[in-house]
Amino acid sequence: MLSLPRDYVANSTPQQRDLLGDPAFCSRARDVVNHMLTDNFSGEVREAIRLVITDITPLTPYNPPVTWPITSSGTTHVVVTDKDGMSISLTTTINHLFGSKILDPTSGVLLNNQMNDFTYPSDPDHKNTTCNNVEPKKRPLSGAAPVIITERKNNRTVLVAGGNGGSRIPALMVQIIMNLLDLNLNITEAVSLPRIMPVSQPNLYLVESGMDGKVMLFLKEKGQDLVCETSHTGVQALWT
Repeated sequence: MLSLPRDYVANSTPQQRDLLGDPAFCSRARDVVNHMLTDNFSGEVREAIRLVITDITPLTPYNPPVTWPITSSGTTHVVVTDKDGMSISLTTTINHLFGSKILDPTSGVLLNNQMNDFTYPSDPDHKNTTCNNVEPKKRPLSGAAPVIITERKNNRTVLVAGGNGGSRIPALMVQIIMNLLDLNLNITEAVSLPRIMPVSQPNLYLVESGMDGKVMLFLKEKGQDLVCETSHTGVQALWT
């Protein structure tokens, strides 16, 4: 039986990241993930979409105040498909440039800095009680979103894709899929179009250079703050 905290249900806040973490250490994380796969969750997401953004709109359900994000880089992605349709979508990361900056003297492998995927208190004196806090032998959360889409009729592989960009990867992949399936763009157009990345701290959208002016005007009319930037995401994709 699904049992979620009262504030999670009452506020219809589908992106409570403090409820997610290694299920071996946080039993409720599996319940939250199972809930995300239900039709009810889709309804909660739709209800949470605000028609007009205001400065007083509460954002704490989307970005718990007890944690702070750490920016990172050092991620790459590989996509492969053979003539029989066997496909691989693989994301790998060392989390920062040069990872932990430690090189194994025997193998020559540069060790990752996976510790930065855990969450940390915004106040050093505040105890971190999220599911993704640091503990021995625990796996941290990751923003990776490797994708393989197949046709329902014959199970033929249609899309193999993935990307880099840390916590921006899920939003990145959603936009690529929408460009292909909803807008019927070809793969080059779908990957090349400028993208929009939501940020909750502070509350704004990062808009890649070259974004359609009509899209930006639409967002501004809804009260959303926009910040233009060069791309900090990358996509690797095969469209068959």
